[in-house]
Amino acid sequence: MWRTLLSLAVHSIESNRKRTVLTLLGIVVGTLTLILVLSLGNGLQQIIYQQLGSLASDNVYLEVKSPDTVKSAGLSMLQITTLDEKDEQDVLALPNVQRAYGWYNGQGKLQYGQGEQTVTIMAVGADYAVASGLSMQSGRFYTLAENASQKRVIVLGKKLAAEVSPQGEAGAIGQTVKLLGKSFTVVGVLAEQGTQGFFDPDKGAYVPVKTAQKQLFGIDHYQAIVAQLLDMEQADKTIWQMTQILRRNHHITDPAKDDFRITSYDEVLSIVGDITGGVSLLLGVIAGISLLVGGVGIMNVMYVTVAERTKEIGLRKALGAPEASIMRQFLIEAVLVTALGGGLGAVLGVLMAWGLSVVGGHFGYGWAFVFPWEAVGIGMGTVLLIGFVFGYSPARRASLLDPITALRSE
Repeated sequence: MWRTLLSLAVHSIESNRKRTVLTLLGIVVGTLTLILVLSLGNGLQQIIYQQLGSLASDNVYLEVKSPDTVKSAGLSMLQITTLDEKDEQDVLALPNVQRAYGWYNGQGKLQYGQGEQTVTIMAVGADYAVASGLSMQSGRFYTLAENASQKRVIVLGKKLAAEVSPQGEAGAIGQTVKLLGKSFTVVGVLAEQGTQGFFDPDKGAYVPVKTAQKQLFGIDHYQAIVAQLLDMEQADKTIWQMTQILRRNHHITDPAKDDFRITSYDEVLSIVGDITGGVSLLLGVIAGISLLVGGVGIMNVMYVTVAERTKEIGLRKALGAPEASIMRQFLIEAVLVTALGGGLGAVLGVLMAWGLSVVGGHFGYGWAFVFPWEAVGIGMGTVLLIGFVFGYSPARRASLLDPITALRSE
């Protein structure tokens, strides 16, 4: 019986190909969007987690932020200049803090030989490489003494070093380059780190933060302080102590006026998960709405189909076909149409997700393609449910037709 009903449904779909194609469009677009959103969301999350993987899990980040009480006034984080060396030294004095260094970044022109380019300047303390778990390709990282005495030494990312020296990364060691018009000696080249989102650390220029403050940027503050902890089980207590130190140093009594933010590695992961999950949910809801619109289109088409086949329904019922058989026939047809649309949408969605990952990789964004098994399952399950739900009413109507009235219809 089921084979016969399926055969009738297939025959009906084939005999109205143009109508079937138009009916499928809403389901195809909805399924494609759902799978594309979930796949790209997973890929984005993986990229961010890979980028965060370059951060040590025992680090805590103290960053400037606009106080809640003045955000309406449009105060930018770049205007917060209260995070300074005293904060760094007070944080470093905490018993659970192993290392702490200031951080500031900017952009500037790097000149070398006959070439020049604008690079990202990473002004960081001498403990940056150790605290971040970075290794050297050649040479060394600058020392605490060189940072304290504001030496003009520079460490290059691997790609940048290869451009600076015709002999490759090792040949860059000892060369003199100019950064913002000031001469610096190359003392080291970092091992390859890989692209991190829109920033490529392998093309960065790393200089002592005090040198950058006094000789390049003309400032005495930091954008952030990074502290490496000895015991992460005491992280909450240490973060509380850091908060009290910064409030005391910045003369803050109202927490709403905090001009800093302190986050741990676990909090960063949680924030990333919340953001990517929220974006995926929002776009998934939009895709779901598209599927519902497609479901309404299927219901309308099925009503038209029932009206066109009224005599056929009347004849079958006059020959003894039960109501349940009539109902199953039209339900199978509705579900089959949605399954076809869902399958086509799934294939297109996977192909588009893969294509976008290839394009992203070509432009250096390292966008990872994640085959959306979960999205395909959710998408196909959703379209089958939509086919059943929106096909039920027309099928029910067909099963309740009076055979005599149906046979008399024009």
